[in-house]
Amino acid sequence: MESQVQEQWPFFEIQGYEISSLFMDVDEYSSSDISCVSSSFPSDYSVQFTCFENELLPLSEMEEFSLENLMENFGPDLTDPFDNNMYESEEASSFSQQETWSPTPSIKSTEATIEMMQFTLLGGDTKTDNNLGLLHLLKAYGAAVENDQRDLAGVIMARVNGKVSPVGEPLERVAFNLSEDGGYTKKEYCTHFEEAFRGIYELFPSGRFAHFASNSIIIDAIPSDAQLIHIVDFDIGEAIQWPAMIETLAKIQRPMVKLTAIKWGEDYNASPHWNFAETKRRLSDHAKAFGVKLEIKEMTIDEFASEMKRMKKRGGDQKEWLAFNCMVSLPHMGRERSSNLIQEFLHMAKDLLMNFQGIVTFGDGDACETTVNGTFSSFFEGRLAHYQALLESMESNFPARLAEARMALESMFVRQYISTHVWYQKWANMTEGIAFLGTTAGLEGQRVSRDTLTEAKELVRDGVSLYGVRSEGSSENKIVLEWNGTPLVMISTWRSQS
Repeated sequence: MESQVQEQWPFFEIQGYEISSLFMDVDEYSSSDISCVSSSFPSDYSVQFTCFENELLPLSEMEEFSLENLMENFGPDLTDPFDNNMYESEEASSFSQQETWSPTPSIKSTEATIEMMQFTLLGGDTKTDNNLGLLHLLKAYGAAVENDQRDLAGVIMARVNGKVSPVGEPLERVAFNLSEDGGYTKKEYCTHFEEAFRGIYELFPSGRFAHFASNSIIIDAIPSDAQLIHIVDFDIGEAIQWPAMIETLAKIQRPMVKLTAIKWGEDYNASPHWNFAETKRRLSDHAKAFGVKLEIKEMTIDEFASEMKRMKKRGGDQKEWLAFNCMVSLPHMGRERSSNLIQEFLHMAKDLLMNFQGIVTFGDGDACETTVNGTFSSFFEGRLAHYQALLESMESNFPARLAEARMALESMFVRQYISTHVWYQKWANMTEGIAFLGTTAGLEGQRVSRDTLTEAKELVRDGVSLYGVRSEGSSENKIVLEWNGTPLVMISTWRSQS
């Protein structure tokens, strides 16, 4: 089936020109282009957001996305809008409760040890390039954590802290967040969150690429005899993925749709900026406008699994087709999800697809070149490369005069992903066998179509910008967004066996 999502995918415009024009080198901006995104989003900056047409954020009613709106709530010190009274991400919280040692312990070292580290890592040359020296320090830190050398890890991180700045080069900013432990985030730190959310979603392709690819793969996989499309979403959040899907299903005359949002426990760190009732209303109104009959509800994973099993015992609806969708760690989401919850969702999807026809799409915004049996130091270096590339890509889309706005978006949406605690827990999960790919036994890869691959490349201006798109996997069931050769986002997909 030819991919049909792109035509329906909402194209965002900034003051009359396509957002895709931002995927270019800063030198290519004309003065008129820069004025549209001037100085940390100026007073005349506005974004057309069409996912819910006039309902989500009516342009006539919303406040303009300006420097004052975005920055006023960070207080006088933009570089550190966080304090010590903030809750941890789910991964960091679960890790801190374990008996294993912390990779960022208190420092117990002597001056001689610090001097030895400086000589060993930097060769005694004080003129060594800062980034190269910093990279050596970070690699040594990863090795120290791997070897359970607590004191040495503390010494190295102290040296890192003295070399980095939140306004430095991308690698410096990654190291700064590690030294400050970026696994902490604040529930409410900007009253203009929706404007900032639109900015990071529209200006950078990671989220739009993931949603476009996942939607296209789902549309391509729908069997011709399916009468009811049932989407099961791991983390519905702002539900920005689904308006385009609704429009496309209406176009291909699949007007019967169920959408189940999985509701997690009370300890689940839900976004404070979205609520399900409002999301349900907006999606329902959008579906009605396109003639789609949408049933949307929220259920726990156990409630959903039990309902599907009861349906199977009763004979079930043989024309109902399931699409399990799991998007995690995408920059615009601004929240880290527990590996255990992700694993539980994917296991549930695999079990149900033994008895029902359907598909699984898994989007990972923390995609790195790592192996399940790799060491922590190699895993750590993979995360360094990933987040350095992510921050480089964000910086490339902003002229230098917009540095403060970029810093604000990084602090609000990216910082909490850059955490030694979170990375260590992910690696520990991998070594214990909690690996996402392990959940796919019994399923078969769903090949990403050539049309989807081509259109995804056009979306990110592959060949013109430093963004690139490629497919991989033995069955070509994965599509990857890269920045200068470094993976940023990977979409993997599997279907029930024929």
